[in-house]
Amino acid sequence: MSLHNKLYKPKLFLLILVMPGILWLAVLGAGFNGLLSIRDNQSIANHDRELLRQGVHAIDRIRDAQFHFKSQVQSWKNLLLRGHDTAQFRHYQQQLEQQEQEVQKLLHALPALLQPLGMAESSQQQILELQQQHLAMGLHYSSALYVYRNSLQAQQPVIEAIAAADAVVFGQDGQTSAKMDQLATAIVQQVQQLVHSAGERDEQWFSRQIQYAAWILAVFLFLILPLAFITVRRHVIQPITRMTAAIEQVAQGNFAQQVADQSIDELSRMRFAFNHMADELARIHSGLQSERDKLTTIIVAAQEGIVVTDRNGKVALINPAAERLLEKSAEQITEEGFLNLLDDPDYMTAYLTQAGIEIPSTVVYHNRVLSIYAATIHAPDGTHIGSAALMRDITEEKRLEKQLRDLSNTDSLTGLHNRRRMDEILREEFSRAKRYKQHLAILMLDVDHFKRFNDQYGHDQGDRVLQAVARVMQSTCRDVDFPCRYGGEEFCLILPSTAVEGAAIMAERLRFNVEQQRVDGLQVTISIGVALFPAIGTDADSLKKAADEALYQAKHAGRNRYCIATPVNSSIPQAPSTSHPGS
Repeated sequence: MSLHNKLYKPKLFLLILVMPGILWLAVLGAGFNGLLSIRDNQSIANHDRELLRQGVHAIDRIRDAQFHFKSQVQSWKNLLLRGHDTAQFRHYQQQLEQQEQEVQKLLHALPALLQPLGMAESSQQQILELQQQHLAMGLHYSSALYVYRNSLQAQQPVIEAIAAADAVVFGQDGQTSAKMDQLATAIVQQVQQLVHSAGERDEQWFSRQIQYAAWILAVFLFLILPLAFITVRRHVIQPITRMTAAIEQVAQGNFAQQVADQSIDELSRMRFAFNHMADELARIHSGLQSERDKLTTIIVAAQEGIVVTDRNGKVALINPAAERLLEKSAEQITEEGFLNLLDDPDYMTAYLTQAGIEIPSTVVYHNRVLSIYAATIHAPDGTHIGSAALMRDITEEKRLEKQLRDLSNTDSLTGLHNRRRMDEILREEFSRAKRYKQHLAILMLDVDHFKRFNDQYGHDQGDRVLQAVARVMQSTCRDVDFPCRYGGEEFCLILPSTAVEGAAIMAERLRFNVEQQRVDGLQVTISIGVALFPAIGTDADSLKKAADEALYQAKHAGRNRYCIATPVNSSIPQAPSTSHPGS
C-alpha cells in the first residue's frame, strides 16, 4: 500500500494538542479563581478605603472642631475685652453663638463617623465628656461675662473687671482643647491600625493565591504526567525501540529486516519508509552481490595479474595470477607495497607519474616477459581513489613473435637473412655510417657454375651446395656482420665499420674457406664483388649496385676471386685473380 494512501490517526498530534489544552484549562481555572479572589479582595479593599476615608474625615472633623473651638475662645476674649461697646458686643456675641453651635454640631457628628472604625464604644464616653465640658465651658464664659459686666457697673477698672472674668474661666479652654487632642490622637492610631490590618490582609491574600496556583499545577502534573508517560511510552518509545533494533539488524547486513506494527499514527510513516528503504537496500545489495560475484569470478579466474590499492596506498586486492607471475605470496606483496611489485620502485613511480608515457611497458622479471600497465585512479572531482596494476605474461607471445619475425626475416633454405631483411639492414647500416661518418663494406657472392650442379646432380644437390656456402659464411663472419641470401645462388655479406683492408681480408677468407669445402665430394668456388662507403655510393642502393658490378667483374676475370669496386681514377688496388683447377 502506498505511503500516501494510508489513513493516519494522529495520536501524537492529539496528545500534543490535549496536553496544552489541559494546561490552558488549569491556567484558566487558576485565572478564574484569581479573578474571584481579586473581586473579593477588591470589595475588601474598597471597604478599607471607605474606612480610611471616614477616618480621615473624622480627623478633619475633630480638627475643624478644634479650629472652631479656638475661634470660639477667641470670640469670648474679644467679647470680654470689648464688652463695654454695645455694637461690638452684639457682633462678637453672634460670632460666639455661631462658633459654639458649630462645635456642638461637629461633636454630635463624630459618633456616626467613628462607628465604622470600631471606635464608637471606646470614644463615645470621650465625646460625651467633651460635649459636657464644652457646654460647661459656655456656662463658665456666661458667668465670666456676668462678673465682667457687674465689675464694670461697680465702677471697677476694665483691667480688674477682665481679671475677675478670667478667674471664672481660667483653664477651661485648655482642658477642652486637651480633650480634643486626645480624641484626635485616638482616631489617628485607629486609622494606622486599619492600614496595618489592610496590609496583613493583602499579604495573606497573595499567599493564598500562590498556594492555590501551586495546588492547581500539582493537580495538573499529577493528572497529565502519567497520561503523557503512558502515551509517549506506547506510541513513541516502544516503536522507536523496535525501529532501532531493526536498524541495527540492517547495519549488520540483515536487509530482510522489517518493522511490524499494526498501529496507524505519525511514526507509522517512518516505519513504512524504513521498510521500503530496507526492501530497496535488499534489492540493491542483491544486485551488488551478484555483480561482485561476477567480478570476483573474473578477477580470480583471470590469467592476468591484478593488484589494486586503496586511497592510502595500501594493497587491497591481489588475485592468484599476480602471486603466480610475481612468484610472491599475497602477504609478501602486501607487506612490500605497491611500488615494489617488480622490485624496482623507481620504475613503478615513474610509470605512475608519467602515466606510462615514454616508459617501457614490457619488463623481464624472473625469466618471464611481463606486459605492465599501471595507473592512478581519480574520482570525477580529482580525489585520489587508489592505484591499479595489470600484469600479463607475454613470454610465449614474445617467443612466437620472435619466431615469426625470424621466419619473415630468414631464408628457409640457408637460415640466413632473406632479401627483404637484407634491404632493411643495408639501409639502417648505411644511414648509421653516413650519420656517424663510419666505414661500411658490402660483399656480393655468387656460386660459380651453379647451374651445372642443378643440371648434372639435381636441384637437391644444388640446395646442399647453397646450404654449405651459407654455413661457411656464418662460421667465417663476425658477430656484428650480417650474412644474407640475395636470391638464387647469390649471397650478400654486410660488414659494419669495416674499411677496405678488412673487407679484402674477409673476402679472401670467404673465398678460401668455400674453396676448401667439399659438398658430397664436389668442390665449390665463389666469386665476390666488394663495395665500400664512403668511397662509393650515395645511398644503400647505389652501394649495392656497385658491389654487384664488382661481382660481375670478378666473374669475367675468371671466377673464384674477389674484386673491389672503385670509382673512376681511384688508386685502390685490385686483388689478384686466383684460379682453381675446377673453376
